[in-house]
Amino acid sequence: QVSSREAAAGVLPFVRGIVAEESVWRGLWRPGLAPNQLAMGCAIGCRNGLYPMMRDTLGWAGGAEGKVGPTGMFAAGLLAGACGYVLASPLLQVKTQMQAEAGRVGADGRYETGVRAGC
Repeated sequence: QVSSREAAAGVLPFVRGIVAEESVWRGLWRPGLAPNQLAMGCAIGCRNGLYPMMRDTLGWAGGAEGKVGPTGMFAAGLLAGACGYVLASPLLQVKTQMQAEAGRVGADGRYETGVRAGC
């Protein structure tokens, strides 16, 4: 189990402790991988999908005929990206929770490492 003393020493010793006990894949990457992929797909998909609508709406609201300028494109990208990440934030919270609760299960069925060690 990674102690709170190691965690207080900084991020690097904390990560080293996780890697030493559970490996890079099982300890750091696998927990929360699926929700992270879903969240990024949602965020990027929404951003790319909403951008043309936001750009055209800003152009229409500004009374522009045809293409909007760089400021309108920037604002449309900012709004579309913000919408995408707002929609993806619950999945990112799930990913963080899964990573925090991840741990190695011993032969007796109890967690040996992680937040729930001993349970």
